Amino acid sequence: MTHEQKPESAEFRTREEQIETMTVHYMEAGFPINAARKLANDGVAEAEARGAAEQRRKDAEGAEPVAYRWLSQFPGCEHWLLEYGANVPGYKTKLRGITPLYT
Repeated sequence: MTHEQKPESAEFRTREEQIETMTVHYMEAGFPINAARKLANDGVAEAEARGAAEQRRKDAEGAEPVAYRWLSQFPGCEHWLLEYGANVPGYKTKLRGITPLYT
């Protein structure tokens, strides 16, 4: 749902308000304040990370990669390799450890 589609009456809480609310709920469940605050902070951080990953997936949907990267692991020599452009062989896109890069 885009910002334009959200109803005018929708209320959005700030990160700090979310953490504060969750902290209170954890304390009501019997957790000491420091543990409650840490659990709330970790929960919000995890939700933010999931949301960011989902947004990256949506942004990349339907887009063509501009490059691929993978970790070269020759004995005694480990480094990242990049291959740019549309001429990346198709088989490389199916190998494990290959990451497509988008603009």
